[in-house]
Amino acid sequence: MSLPAMCPLVAPRGRTAQRGARTRRRCDGRRKPAAAAAALMPYTRQRLLPHQIEAELEKEARIDAEIIAAAKAAKTPCTVLEGIRRKYKYKKPEEVDPEANLADERIMAHTGAKQELHLLTRVFMPDENVVSVGEEGELAAACAAIEELDLEGNHLQQWASIVTIAEQLPSLHWLGLNRLRLDPLGAALPTGLASALGGLRTLCLNQVRVRVRVSSS
Repeated sequence: MSLPAMCPLVAPRGRTAQRGARTRRRCDGRRKPAAAAAALMPYTRQRLLPHQIEAELEKEARIDAEIIAAAKAAKTPCTVLEGIRRKYKYKKPEEVDPEANLADERIMAHTGAKQELHLLTRVFMPDENVVSVGEEGELAAACAAIEELDLEGNHLQQWASIVTIAEQLPSLHWLGLNRLRLDPLGAALPTGLASALGGLRTLCLNQVRVRVRVSSS
């Protein structure tokens, strides 16, 4: 049925117009996130074949590995305590290297990531280029409160070094030795190993050449 000529079509007003606008916005909102996500996919993977996606992922992993290796090589070899100082020691403004990133220094100081060493209880130093234990007793004198210590990926090779570290940290209950190139354990354990590690609740040994034999008795 046609409308009378005297009754022209007009745009909806008031609540009818508002409802129509809300409906259009809801419909648009359902379409846009999917389209935006597809547009932001790296390398436009939605258009790549499976073998091309795999090649791109391998390329990304290779670049990440090169960045990590370069950062690791830039760190000078150090003892355990030197590595802790380099990462955690609080620096007063007058002690900060003028060429250092001052913004990073301020952020680290305010968040508590850098603090007095004797207050440290959790120390995480993966890939810090730690090569030796250092002077006898220096670790105990500087930061004996450590309870958790992660040495993953450093260059300690002797189990005797691990014993020396653990003996200086009486509160130690978590020790990470992942990816350390430690000498294989023989039939006879290194002197003091059992007592030094006896207080641990967690010992991480991923990618470490250790054979574990569980006694049936």
